[in-house]
Amino acid sequence: MKRARVESVLAEPTRGEAARADRALHPRVTSSGIRKENSIRVLLKVSLPTERANALFKDGTFVKKMQSILQELKPEAAYFAEDGGVRTGYIVVNLQNASEIPAIAEPFFLAFNAKVEFHPAMVPEDLMAAGAAIERAVKIYG
Repeated sequence: MKRARVESVLAEPTRGEAARADRALHPRVTSSGIRKENSIRVLLKVSLPTERANALFKDGTFVKKMQSILQELKPEAAYFAEDGGVRTGYIVVNLQNASEIPAIAEPFFLAFNAKVEFHPAMVPEDLMAAGAAIERAVKIYG
């Protein structure tokens, strides 16, 4: 699955820069942006406190900070909405291992005082591949 472009927030890096960044930050994502088989797709839920986000919008630094973080993450997709009355980002990234979690979460903590949740996620192909394991669980525990 190719990464969606987040053109309203991200500046377009050169092809070489993007490929190097993908391989450095997400070793299981190829230079073409396709997730490698043994990585795990994670849905981040990033909740931004209203007071902090408002202050950053007022001083003109919100967009720059978010742009910088997203450029580093190279997300597969990023969506922004309201959830529970606060500005919230839903960001899809691919992880090689758990040691990448701090590098993903800390920029949001430091820049926005954000609450960050990590949720493993599947696309339909992943769910179809899990069919045999689900059937086995049903036979044993169902």
